Amino acid sequence: MKALLLSLSILLAIVCSRVQATTLGLGTLKLPVYLHGSDSDTYLQVIDVPFVAGGASPEWWVHALGLPFVPPSDQFWREKGDVNMVSRYGLSITCHVGNFDEDFVVTIDAAKAKVPEGYPFTIEQVVDSAATCVRLMYPDRPKTEGRLVIKIIPAPANPESPAKTAVPASEQAR
Repeated sequence: MKALLLSLSILLAIVCSRVQATTLGLGTLKLPVYLHGSDSDTYLQVIDVPFVAGGASPEWWVHALGLPFVPPSDQFWREKGDVNMVSRYGLSITCHVGNFDEDFVVTIDAAKAKVPEGYPFTIEQVVDSAATCVRLMYPDRPKTEGRLVIKIIPAPANPESPAKTAVPASEQAR
């Protein structure tokens, strides 16, 4: 009986050490969206979007900036899809937060970004709108508590054209 109680308490201790508590919170997030309207209104809108997060602040909103967002709509929007241009273009956004007196470093990686078919914006415009959203969402802090640093990893100069490393076929061609 003692062995059974001992093994049960050890199992309970192992399970309890692996459990994490989460507190959900509701916040707003600024996202650059494009609703594929008429050709005359081709501009990115920065709008507030409600978001439920279970992570720590301010890291959750940086992570959420790259997630797809399909807004709730009526039955007339037939082809519902992601309207968040950060996720649509494939940008990766990460952050590093140190202690309260260290910098808040946000990295916007456009190395794997691609322009989706039918979208009028360049990758640089979407990167700029993502950086604008980060600046708008960063909470005001005293200057002694660190600053916001945005690092941008640009897209390759010409991702469509492969490097030309052709080898001549014969000795005469050399």
